[in-house]
Amino acid sequence: MKKFIIGMISLFLLFPTVQAKESVSLYLFYGDGCPHCAHEKEWLEEVEKKYSTVQFVRLETWYNEENGSLYDQVKLSYQVEQNGVPLTIIGDKYFIGFNDYTKEEIKKVLDQCLKEPCEDYVQKIKQGEEIKIEKPVEVKPTTETKIKVEAKKSFSMDTVLLIGIVVVLALLFLVIFGNYKNKQKTID
Repeated sequence: MKKFIIGMISLFLLFPTVQAKESVSLYLFYGDGCPHCAHEKEWLEEVEKKYSTVQFVRLETWYNEENGSLYDQVKLSYQVEQNGVPLTIIGDKYFIGFNDYTKEEIKKVLDQCLKEPCEDYVQKIKQGEEIKIEKPVEVKPTTETKIKVEAKKSFSMDTVLLIGIVVVLALLFLVIFGNYKNKQKTID
């Protein structure tokens, strides 16, 4: 029985170290002064709280030559033809630009990489390895994601409209029945 308990304690003590070795990295290449980049950086601060095991790396490319050079190398390795920031990299997947759809897709990829670890190609590139990713994936919003995001927006707009209607009806009710009571008092 003692051996079983000692074995279980050992297992629990070893588990976190095994877990920590398989971390996920998200790289954000951005430019100071880019409005979309600023929105993504702000959003990532919130996401960081939910994904504590993910390493978030922010690399400013417009004014930092070293990061700009890495950005160029990463674009070559990922076969990204489009210029511009923000460029977000997770494993073999990349995102160009940032909007509500991108948010959902980034979360999906993070969840996938937490289940099945994604290779950190950017780290290898930083270490000087010449890498050309066989099948890099530009993640674009799926129809499902677009519907989900639009449904959230629609729900919030419908809620505001519904509250507005209720308020108008309540005021109308007060005006009509308030006048009715006043008329009854004058009749009596």
